[in-house]
Amino acid sequence: MGQENLDEILSNEVKGAENAVRKMLLYYYSALEVSGVKDIKQYIATKMAEMIDLSEDQCNFIKTNLSSNSRLKESLDNNIMLLENIENTNTLDIETIHIVKEFLKLLSKDLSNVG
Repeated sequence: MGQENLDEILSNEVKGAENAVRKMLLYYYSALEVSGVKDIKQYIATKMAEMIDLSEDQCNFIKTNLSSNSRLKESLDNNIMLLENIENTNTLDIETIHIVKEFLKLLSKDLSNVG
């Protein structure tokens, strides 16, 4: 079996797995809605973050960006806090830098769509 065939098989396997996860999330979303959960997206994001063992910084990033009520100032403050933590601990935290960089990319994209 060549590398191309292996890549195609893996790609199809990944696509199938993603579709299965989407279907299960729809069932999960529906069950939460029936149960009266108010902010379903944040609830799912929090639970999924726990399931895959995300760091606290990653969880905060997801909550900030998924929340329909999130505000630009809050997002900026959170990212400043992440950078200040790197500064205060005097450690290079690549994961946190990646989070801040992704936020800035989203912000830049949003701003370019406005103007």
